[in-house]
Amino acid sequence: MSKKKGNKLPDKVTSIGQANQVVKAGIKKRWAIGEGIYLRVSQPDSASWEYRYSINGKRYTETLGRYGRRPDGISFGDIRDKTVTVRHELKSGLRAPGSSQSSECNNHKTVDDLAQSWLKKKATKVQKLNIVEQRYNNWIKPKIGNRPFDKVKTSEIEDLVDDIVEKGFKTVANKVLADCKAIFNIAIKRRELTYNPAQLLDNSDAGGKEESRDRKLSVDEIPIVFEVFRQYSYQYTRENYLATALLLVLGVRKTELIHARWSEFNFDSNTWFVPDERVNKKGARGYPVPLVPVVIDWLNELKLRGNNSEYLFPARKGGSGGPMSESTLNAALQKLFGNGKSNGKNPYPNVFEDFNIEHFVIHDLRRTSRSLIRSKKFMGEHRASLEAACNGQVFLERF
Repeated sequence: MSKKKGNKLPDKVTSIGQANQVVKAGIKKRWAIGEGIYLRVSQPDSASWEYRYSINGKRYTETLGRYGRRPDGISFGDIRDKTVTVRHELKSGLRAPGSSQSSECNNHKTVDDLAQSWLKKKATKVQKLNIVEQRYNNWIKPKIGNRPFDKVKTSEIEDLVDDIVEKGFKTVANKVLADCKAIFNIAIKRRELTYNPAQLLDNSDAGGKEESRDRKLSVDEIPIVFEVFRQYSYQYTRENYLATALLLVLGVRKTELIHARWSEFNFDSNTWFVPDERVNKKGARGYPVPLVPVVIDWLNELKLRGNNSEYLFPARKGGSGGPMSESTLNAALQKLFGNGKSNGKNPYPNVFEDFNIEHFVIHDLRRTSRSLIRSKKFMGEHRASLEAACNGQVFLERF
């Protein structure tokens, strides 16, 4: 080995300075760190970590990862923790002797890396991946997406779901917690982690036990609710108002409406056809929705407000060209119930409380619509008649 005077390389690496020195020198060698850990240098500024051990008299060598700073490599300060994890896996039977990590596993550095692998698998199992992706992008990624996945603590995930609950989205909090468990399970299955930081949490730590909802607006509540929307239009915008009115009158699902494109509407026959891929039931087919004159008036207004977008409700932020976020209506409505904070500090007032309107959510409008169609008080003798509900003004006269 050639060594210049004053720049002698150590026989054993015991500090980060010595590690950087031998890696920079680039002499091909396996440098001992201690406790079976070696820094293997292959060329200048390129090295990897190896762990050597014996089980039942047989020698094994495993490559644990590249030498370097996070998130691309394993630093000198982290390698001992890494080997502690490997020893635990070997002792517990969670890792087979000599099973080095695959190249796919080595690509996982952050929570977002794990999440993308999870979403890729999810795409083969769910009908509407966009809903899962949006939930991840809205709630998980901004909080912990860039964190090294093996450094995320249970308390961070607890804070994440607490924040969602505080904003009034208890059901979403439960789903996000389940998503976090599934994401970190990717690392468990690939032996990159020995425990799931979300596993200790359950729904009692998030949105609580979910029960079937039966809330629907009464005939008397509907005009009051829309009057509140008008009074607080600076919070509940005109686009939100029109979306809510359409959901109530047409009885469609929120995702079916906010992802609607103008190409789906036929104004010669006054019909909107909801395509197969947006019907929220596996194997269900698309269906036509008749449009009454007042609905067509609302659609014409949305066309003017849409600035030539292909969507009825275009995205309001970022100029993505896509549809409005699925959480927009929910968030706007919950603010009127005092859920959420106006600037991160000051809470919104519960304006519905002054009108004696009990809490409801956007999804309750579909139940309300179906109930009204069957209501003799609302529909008169035409109750339970789809033709009367969709094509006659009787459904809208009391709106």
